[in-house]
Amino acid sequence: MPQKFDLKATVHRLLTPQKTLAPWIFDENQKMLPDVRQGLLKIAQKIIDETIAFIDGMEVTDILLCGSSADYFYHDKSDIDLFIEVKNTACRSIAKDQRHFDMFLSSQMYQFKKYHFHFQGRRIDIKMGAKIRLLVGTYSVLNDQWRIKPNKDIIKGLTEIDMISYYEKRRYEILESRQKIIEKYSGMKLGAALNDFFVQTVLSNLNIKDYYVFKLLNYEHLIKPIGSESIMAYNRVLRL
Repeated sequence: MPQKFDLKATVHRLLTPQKTLAPWIFDENQKMLPDVRQGLLKIAQKIIDETIAFIDGMEVTDILLCGSSADYFYHDKSDIDLFIEVKNTACRSIAKDQRHFDMFLSSQMYQFKKYHFHFQGRRIDIKMGAKIRLLVGTYSVLNDQWRIKPNKDIIKGLTEIDMISYYEKRRYEILESRQKIIEKYSGMKLGAALNDFFVQTVLSNLNIKDYYVFKLLNYEHLIKPIGSESIMAYNRVLRL
C-alpha cells in the first residue's frame, strides 16, 4: 500500500539542504564518479537505441542528470533523473517545432512506461525532449561537466508555510484546469491541449516555487496521470 502523502514533512525535507552533494554520485570535488557516469551513459544509450537511433536526422545533444540527485536537496531514497536532450537536424517527417517534437519524443518513450530502470539500487526516471528548463543543479553526463552548478541559496527567503500555501493554491488550479480541458476537447485537439497544459502549466518551473510545486505533485502521484493523458491521446490519434 502506498505511503500516505505528508505535505508538511515533505516540504520540510525539500527545503532542507544537505551539506554535500550525493556521495553515491559525486566525489568531494563535485565531479561525477567514473563508474556512475559510465553506468548512466550505458542506460541512456539503450533508450536512445530503442527510440530514435534508427531515425535519420535525430541528434542527441546531451544527456543530463537533473533533479534532487544533482543538487543539495536529495534524500536517501532519491531517484536518479536523466534527461536525454534531442535535436531534429534533418528528419522532414517529424515536426521541428518544440510542441509537436516533444509530443513525438514522449510517445517514443511511452513504450518504456511499464519498465523500471535501476542503477546501484536506485530507480532511474528517464525523460526525452528538445530542451529542459534549467533552474537547479544540472550535470552533463555526456560532457562530464556542470551545465548549472548547484546552489543551496536558491531557496533563500522561502519558508515552509509559504511553500505549503502556494502548493495548495497551485494544486487546485492545475487539477481544475485539467478537468476543463478534458471536458472541452477530444481526439487530436485533446492530445495537443493536454500537452500544452502539461508543458506550460505543470512543467513551467519559472521559479523555485513552481519547481517545488512540480516535485510535490510528483510525490503526491499526480504528475504521471496528468502527463500520461496527453501521450495516450496523442498515441490514439497516431493509430487512427
